[in-house]
Amino acid sequence: MIDLIKQVIKKDGLATKHRHVQLVNKRIYLYTIMRKHGMPYQKIGSFFNRNHATIIHGIKRYKDLTKYEDEMLKIDTEEYEQVFGKIPVPKKTYNLEKDVRKATTIKDLDIIKRRIDNNLYD
Repeated sequence: MIDLIKQVIKKDGLATKHRHVQLVNKRIYLYTIMRKHGMPYQKIGSFFNRNHATIIHGIKRYKDLTKYEDEMLKIDTEEYEQVFGKIPVPKKTYNLEKDVRKATTIKDLDIIKRRIDNNLYD
């Protein structure tokens, strides 16, 4: 699992200092997974070039976002959930035309953009 996490961190550039929401959501998801597997905060931080306090804050933020069913978090971490075995069902796909027709806000367009970036349309 450690090797897989290292590959994902390198592939997606999660050890950088960028604070783009997509990267933050992916980071906090991985923090939570690693912590659930018993890894200490400082060791988790060493993978991402962060300190233990950042990891603690990220895990709390992940819990809050999942509690409120944050749509962006779900979209940004859906690929990771499949990779790490959290979702046993096949990858969910969406209909681009249907989503575009339903879009009425900037947030809806942002969701569409992220789904395109994550190859979630058929």
